Amino acid sequence: MVEYSGKYLALVTIEHAFALFISIALFVNLFLGGAANLIIFFAKMLVVFVLCLFIHAVFPRFRIEQAIKYLWKWPTLLAFLGLIITLAIRS
Repeated sequence: MVEYSGKYLALVTIEHAFALFISIALFVNLFLGGAANLIIFFAKMLVVFVLCLFIHAVFPRFRIEQAIKYLWKWPTLLAFLGLIITLAIRS
């Protein structure tokens, strides 16, 4: 079979939407500190969603070597910078 039936395609689409919503909500709650009320929480979720859309539009096919090159360049540098700042504040 090449195509999904109507009911199965609807269930797969709904499941994908729920998974996206839940993963963004977990990201906002764990890494962005959640929110004091529901409106701020949804605003943070919207910002994360739009940022992910822009990244996906710029890099539609992010290959493994591109990901490794990017991850060794910027996030590692920011992690070392954060470590240095933390050590400087702690001392």
